[in-house]
Amino acid sequence: MKALARICLWLYVLVFIGAGGAMLIGAKDAAQMVGVSTEMLEQSGVASLLNQLRYMGAIAIGFGAAVAVLNKQILTEKRHASLFVVVLLLMPVSRTISLFIDGFPHFSLLLLMLGEYGLFTIFFLHTKRNVWSKGKAGAEEGAVPTTDGLDPELAELAEAAIAADKPKATSKASAKS
Repeated sequence: MKALARICLWLYVLVFIGAGGAMLIGAKDAAQMVGVSTEMLEQSGVASLLNQLRYMGAIAIGFGAAVAVLNKQILTEKRHASLFVVVLLLMPVSRTISLFIDGFPHFSLLLLMLGEYGLFTIFFLHTKRNVWSKGKAGAEEGAVPTTDGLDPELAELAEAAIAADKPKATSKASAKS
């Protein structure tokens, strides 16, 4: 699941940056791909639609870049992973709400919505198994603290603190005196 999540994350980055760039540069083409006709694009109110498509393209590029920069945190830290999973859920949920309120969109957007639910499912399962469950193991009674993955200096300090918490063993010789 970890490898699949990592692959999907980087595909997500590439798709967001690529699709965002395509919308930023070719908003008319993007509009036509989802069923907006050339005649509709020539109407006066379409400038607002194209403006919004370019804006959304810029947001997609920025979000893709942010995911690329924070990829390790998204795959390992609770706060980052939780935010990413929520965003992944909000995208297809917004399409579902629109489906019921506004009607059926172009077929390609329905396929995109299904893909988004699939991507959410993959990351939700990854986060549940590999990120959210980490805190439970360390909180159990009797859990042994370790210094794995720490900076060497911090590991040395942690080992000293762990050693200081252990009860001192008394030898028979010192007990007789």
